[in-house]
Amino acid sequence: MELSKQWLEDRFQEYNKEYFNNELPSTSLKIWHNKNILGQFQECERFTKNGKKVGDPIIRLSDYYIRQEMGLKSTLLHEMIHLYINHNKIRDNEDHGLQWLKMAAHIQKLSGVTITIRTDVSGCPVNIKYTKEGKKQRKNKIV
Repeated sequence: MELSKQWLEDRFQEYNKEYFNNELPSTSLKIWHNKNILGQFQECERFTKNGKKVGDPIIRLSDYYIRQEMGLKSTLLHEMIHLYINHNKIRDNEDHGLQWLKMAAHIQKLSGVTITIRTDVSGCPVNIKYTKEGKKQRKNKIV
């Protein structure tokens, strides 16, 4: 499936309402091209020199691999759980600790989407935009 900003925004709104009671804050949703990290939650855009948080939280999903929609949903829900825990200042014993696992299991039960800590992408093809052939096509303006 081709990951798009519109898909991210639509799913975020849908899941915020269905699984998080519309409690998630305004969040910057971004697509990046990382082959090693499929999703990322970042607490805020940046910190000032005195350590003050500035800007909305960020959730990034990677479009480096061509993935099934269910995999993209899983990654988005994974990052939304991090956002919920952070926003509500829920203490957890590690990044994917007891509270995170409890929420993931609950949302997985409600949604039917398997939410994992890590995703195996060994069978996923690389998006042609990020292959040598795709870069060559763009350079020659074939795409």
